Amino acid sequence: MVFNIVEGRQIKIDRIRFTGNKGLTDRELKAALATQERQYFILRGKVQRQRLEEDVERIIQLYNDHGYIQARVESTDVAVDREKARVTITFTIVEGPQFRSVRSSSPGSRSSRAGGPAPADAQERGRVLEVEAP
Repeated sequence: MVFNIVEGRQIKIDRIRFTGNKGLTDRELKAALATQERQYFILRGKVQRQRLEEDVERIIQLYNDHGYIQARVESTDVAVDREKARVTITFTIVEGPQFRSVRSSSPGSRSSRAGGPAPADAQERGRVLEVEAP
């Protein structure tokens, strides 16, 4: 018995795009991903789905590290161009507000608020709120 296997063309990731990101750059987001441009992409399979799910978690953690504790990845779109053997992956991001630490009137206590740049008159004011992963 002889098996003839036709593998087909290898498909590479041509581009990784982000929409909705204003607080972090594409470069910062791409650096956090396990998936990278020019890598081979497996059209069907558990491994590629797991890697994309891991990338979503990495994006959320990066946003959390920068004070965007309500950030989420709304969708992940994989567009396949079979003729050119390439894939474009698009992550749609909803950032939410950036939280910064502020001092309350009593020394030593902290609260947080959403907003833009915090006043620079106190050393702790305006520092981005850091969130630990669960």
